[in-house]
Amino acid sequence: MLTRKRHLTTAVAFLLATLAPLAILADEKPASKTAVDTAAQEAAAQEAAAQEAAAKEAAAKEAAAKEAAAKEAAAKEAARAAAAKQAEIERDRSATAVALNYCRASFHRIRKHPTKDVMVQ
Repeated sequence: MLTRKRHLTTAVAFLLATLAPLAILADEKPASKTAVDTAAQEAAAQEAAAQEAAAKEAAAKEAAAKEAAAKEAAAKEAARAAAAKQAEIERDRSATAVALNYCRASFHRIRKHPTKDVMVQ
């Protein structure tokens, strides 16, 4: 029984020695502890707000980059369409010029040689 009593006494003494400073700290300055907690909470809130602002800014930059890429792609497509249209116009002009030149040459030949064979050709 003495051994058990001694162990219990030692355990109680250890607990009192460990918990006593904590109890003193808890009772000493409750206002400052609350102020420290409030400051820590404010710092955490500011950090969270800063992270949220950074995330919004990154999302805005990404959206602007996507919009710029879309505008660039649209401009390239419009330029391609304009170039294709211009090429088609040039092909039509060339074909028309060839046809007109053929007709002019044919009329010239008919004027120079007004025979039945030339007219048939």
